[in-house]
Amino acid sequence: MDKRLFLFSIAFLLLKTLPVHGQVFYFDNKETTLVKTTDHSPVHWYINIYSASNEDETLQWKAVFQTIPEEWVITFDDQTVYHQDVRHNDSSDFILVTNPEVTQKLIIGAQLNNQVGQGTVSFEISDPDTPGVSDTIHFHFNISQGSLGVENTVLSSQFKIEGGKVYAVSGEPASFSVFDQTGRLLVQQEGTAAFNLTDLSAEGMYFFRIQQHNHLYLMKVLK
Repeated sequence: MDKRLFLFSIAFLLLKTLPVHGQVFYFDNKETTLVKTTDHSPVHWYINIYSASNEDETLQWKAVFQTIPEEWVITFDDQTVYHQDVRHNDSSDFILVTNPEVTQKLIIGAQLNNQVGQGTVSFEISDPDTPGVSDTIHFHFNISQGSLGVENTVLSSQFKIEGGKVYAVSGEPASFSVFDQTGRLLVQQEGTAAFNLTDLSAEGMYFFRIQQHNHLYLMKVLK
């Protein structure tokens, strides 16, 4: 390789990752693609964000949705606040820590609700103290139908709620995953025929994802 071309390539890579003049944050990667099936719901991933400042900075994000199915529930954790049910054009401030013990992450989540689809959720990151300086990260989704058969247990005789428990009528073991209304996984329990609702500390609506004999059951439970 020509020496000048080699030096140019190195310079280009450095410029690609370093912040522009006046920018107090930067990314090592600005986009990622999640190729999943509906069986993986809720899905989560992250992009690292780094500080180029010598002190903590207040930044702002703004959500931009592109062809996201309306059945999906998007969450976003900027590691200052966990944001539930994020919508197109929502925005919020967050703190970028200058020397975190662990690399700070911007974490997306999506409760798919058994809906296939493709789309992109982008977040425009800006510094309110430096107007005109911003950057954008992109989470691309490619969600196909899962292999597990899905049945709503409202119409099923396989699982019932009684005596403060969700239980398998057959008495055979199953795997229970319990999510809150934002799609956050709260509890996982395997190899048992019943889930005790007293294991859920707060009152409210919960979503159960129960797998038994290569079949998937979905259930809403109000405690």
